[in-house]
Amino acid sequence: MRGDALVLSLAVLMVLALAGGQPEAQTAVPRAPAPCTIDPAVDGPWLGTVAAFEHFDMGRSHLFRCASFDGRFDDRNDVSIARLPQTYVTPYNIVTGADGARFVYAGAYGDFPNAPGSFVAKIDAAGKELWRRQLFDARAHPERWNYPGVVGLHRNGFVYVVYGTALSKLDPGTGAVLATVELPTLGAPADSAYNGFDGFADGALVMKTVNRVAGCREQGFGAFLKCPNPTHVPHSVIAVVNPDTMTLVAKVEAPEFIGGRLTTTRYHGKDLLYLMGGTSILRYIWNGHALRLDSTWGPIPYLKRGQTAEPAAAIMGDWVVAQTNGLPGETPLSVVAARQRDGKFVSMEPFAKRKFGEGTLGAKSFLPSMLTVDASNGRIYVMDGDQF
Repeated sequence: MRGDALVLSLAVLMVLALAGGQPEAQTAVPRAPAPCTIDPAVDGPWLGTVAAFEHFDMGRSHLFRCASFDGRFDDRNDVSIARLPQTYVTPYNIVTGADGARFVYAGAYGDFPNAPGSFVAKIDAAGKELWRRQLFDARAHPERWNYPGVVGLHRNGFVYVVYGTALSKLDPGTGAVLATVELPTLGAPADSAYNGFDGFADGALVMKTVNRVAGCREQGFGAFLKCPNPTHVPHSVIAVVNPDTMTLVAKVEAPEFIGGRLTTTRYHGKDLLYLMGGTSILRYIWNGHALRLDSTWGPIPYLKRGQTAEPAAAIMGDWVVAQTNGLPGETPLSVVAARQRDGKFVSMEPFAKRKFGEGTLGAKSFLPSMLTVDASNGRIYVMDGDQF
């Protein structure tokens, strides 16, 4: 994001619990990460590496349990830093292969000067670039919205990247594009983007659109901040793709525009998809060939007056948890939770006593990223930022 658009500053780190029905110059060559055991019913369709997906597991916990720390907790540690000879403009995420290679997705924050458009590059454990695949040329198509999707490593061994209105399957060894699926939109393709994906336990990939206001030419995340009435756009489209055949299996129109990302889980034998809508939490059921809105569970309203929508939800055992104010809000953010079993809803305001601008750089509550959960220890970690 452009530095003149916003500043995020750490307000405080909150540790919460869900329990009892309440919101419970020279550098060494890194060693290749050892694969760890992955349970598709918990982790989704990702490889057993340190970071095969955006948030490690399909529940977006941010708990990277395949990582290990070889240093010391009771003494100082030496840290090696290497400057890569290649340039990766606006890197969004990096995923790791079992051989220690890194796959970098970058180029898609169009509000950054000279952002070239979405590309994926493979870097070996020593930092050498092995290949680079340019997927969208933003300079040749300035009329199209250049906004980030994501790259992931599927358990079938292939690299998948969603960008703009397309999903591509790449050969991890050469970077060759093996197949591409053009994804459906309700708005003009030039003003639409699939902002990431997730996966179900059966291996299917699921993704959804965000939209830029028609006629607005703001790029990257700036389209949400600078286009007039940024939520006055077509409803989001949810698409499910078979990653082996690269065919569109299902598509549905969401009942509203969904700005944040989607989250999946398997709960009591059902494959579920959660979306944080503009005002309500939505849940869909995936049966292997179709998505169905679960109207027996939701929608569940979750915003207070002056708050804005959440960027994504995380799964924490029996609960779906999130925080508000993915766009600048006039009211301090809330941490919200809805129980998967019955839709019971709870909310708390960890920053309710905070005065905007006091000891910070900004005047509004704003956290476009999402919270982190540690289900095994009953902890939620969240911070509030500022926009001015």
